[in-house]
Amino acid sequence: MAAPNIWRNFKDEFDALARRENELLRDTPGDRLLRAYCSYGEEHPALGHIHVSSGPTPRIKSEFTDIATRAGIVIGCPSTAVPVEFWIHCLCQDLIESNSRELFAGSPSGGIIQSLIDSSASYCLRLATAAEEDAHRAGQAIVVGRGRTETLSASEPPRSASISDRPDLPELPPILQNAFEAAKAAAELDYANLSRQAPHDESQQSLLRLNRIHVVFFSYCTQARNACRAGDWTPTHVSRSVEIAWPLICDHYFAREHAKYSEEERINFTVAQRKTVTNDNRWRQHLSDLKALAEGVRISSAESNGCSGAAQSTSVGLHDASTPSVPETRQDESDFQPAIAQAGETGAREVEGSDGSAAPPIRDAYVELLEAVVAKMQISIETWVGDHKHLARSTVFEWKSLRRAGKSLKGRISTDKSDEIELAIQKDAEKLGLTRSDSD
Repeated sequence: MAAPNIWRNFKDEFDALARRENELLRDTPGDRLLRAYCSYGEEHPALGHIHVSSGPTPRIKSEFTDIATRAGIVIGCPSTAVPVEFWIHCLCQDLIESNSRELFAGSPSGGIIQSLIDSSASYCLRLATAAEEDAHRAGQAIVVGRGRTETLSASEPPRSASISDRPDLPELPPILQNAFEAAKAAAELDYANLSRQAPHDESQQSLLRLNRIHVVFFSYCTQARNACRAGDWTPTHVSRSVEIAWPLICDHYFAREHAKYSEEERINFTVAQRKTVTNDNRWRQHLSDLKALAEGVRISSAESNGCSGAAQSTSVGLHDASTPSVPETRQDESDFQPAIAQAGETGAREVEGSDGSAAPPIRDAYVELLEAVVAKMQISIETWVGDHKHLARSTVFEWKSLRRAGKSLKGRISTDKSDEIELAIQKDAEKLGLTRSDSD
């Protein structure tokens, strides 16, 4: 899915919510539109101070937060900001620049977005139009068919229009595939915006192209792990799919940047970029999470089938994940395999008792990081939840219990809620110096 369609989809979601809000307000005395109060200045954070009113009902506000969170991530919310607040910040700045009447008492110091949902829908339409114009200026053609829009380079064969359209790239479950497409579109937008700032600086352009490949690849890794957490994929499926995805994503962007190239040049490019991935902290985090997911499968199997039989079964799965069948033309990707194998073998040693006894509780990376955060802050987890008003106490404790037991979150905790919890943990851990951010 190309960028214009993503913004139009968000517009449709905001429009539907605005209609429901208007229906509720017809039966509600007083003016209770969902509003946003934005304040900027030296006494406020860099992205301003954002406050959202209660609106006509809590449900309307919660649904707005859900849509705006996803839109904020797509528009490029930094990891240190709250996506819904970043979305409102971007909207407010757009209204300030255009001197819009939608912003009451608007000035460089902020203002009040009087109809937050309706203004968000209009903003999405402007973003979609801007994306279309950017594609046109870049010499790209918008091809419409089968109810969707794809952005293609004029010199690029249609079969390469979308990474996820390639038949050999394993497709994620629908909701997660959409999340991957959104992240990919965001990476494209970031690249388009940043590359215009230094069009003649080839070293800068090379770094931007490499970063785009990394963002897309690690976005696929994230959604592949989410598919495993939801019970749709196994750890073996994740490992194999990620291995397949890397060279395909590399090939896709290499072909887009080079009108003519040899097979040797393509392979050399993939080999050269491989080390940049294996040296990246996000790759190590991926392996750590994959190990935890494999341990979860082992524990779950042990509970239902007996520890001995489960250990043997999971051992085979981890061996398969670490040594998948790879075509000869992809042998240059073999550096990924020892790392995956090491993660699996380490997980097996930690989970199995030397005497064949039942396995201990799972060592979950995020749960352990949360425990390290509260220990560092010298507070309880309940207090930590209270400090994060956007998180529900019952949701956090159920998430912790399921992750610690290695059980699937599917049907219990939504992917969006799980991501919110993990993001909050990551942000606090970075502030406390327990982990390093991607920019470190």
